[in-house]
Amino acid sequence: MTEKIRKWFASTLSILFGSMIGVSCSAPAYIGPGSTILKGKVKDSDTLQVITNIRVSLISGFTNNRVSGIDGVYSFYNHDGNFTLAAEDIDGATNGAYLPTNFTVTLPYDFDGYTTNIDILMKTNG
Repeated sequence: MTEKIRKWFASTLSILFGSMIGVSCSAPAYIGPGSTILKGKVKDSDTLQVITNIRVSLISGFTNNRVSGIDGVYSFYNHDGNFTLAAEDIDGATNGAYLPTNFTVTLPYDFDGYTTNIDILMKTNG
């Protein structure tokens, strides 16, 4: 009797896991809303030189912050086609003083899976 149960259990597991593997190979898994990579550079609006140490915020039901690197680059993964980008100088006058800026962005409906480049131009404070 024990041997029959063991064989039945092994067969059941084989069918169960075999069908799961078949499903995972034949159909893509849904892992949540689509996303795009949103990236760009923060630049001085007059000279077009990159600006470091600018806090860039992506606002879309939640707020996600990044600080522009030495090359002025920022990047986010984004799941929404409508959002606001805000930029603020967080290091004072260390690399020049800049006025905060923000703007709303609306991407096309089929934005999922793309990389979107948006450079942020900032005006000097003074």
